Amino acid sequence: MPAASSTSTIAWFSDLGLADIDQVGGKNASLGEMIQKLHGAGVAVPNGFAVSVVAYWDFVEANGLQKKIAATLDEYKQGRQSLTEVGQAIRTEFLNGDLPAARGCDSEPTPTMRPKPSNG
Repeated sequence: MPAASSTSTIAWFSDLGLADIDQVGGKNASLGEMIQKLHGAGVAVPNGFAVSVVAYWDFVEANGLQKKIAATLDEYKQGRQSLTEVGQAIRTEFLNGDLPAARGCDSEPTPTMRPKPSNG
């Protein structure tokens, strides 16, 4: 049963599994699966959280990043900027973006996240 709902903005890795690929992507779902399957075997996999696909696209849309990314990539394709410069420019756009109001969330996002307590 998927742990991340289609309106969730974040989900803890320990609550995720392969059934959540559509909500959080393959890498995040795989980390959740590893935590669930390997914790009992004594393998330490650090916990963390995944940003949902919905939250990612809300952020991209709210900050007009699709057009900015496309324009920046065009600079690379036309040889006016290096891949390093383009990567830095795109990262800067993400870092300077504003978080949109979270779906179904009445509180403001916090600048830091504390790790979820482990069950071990």
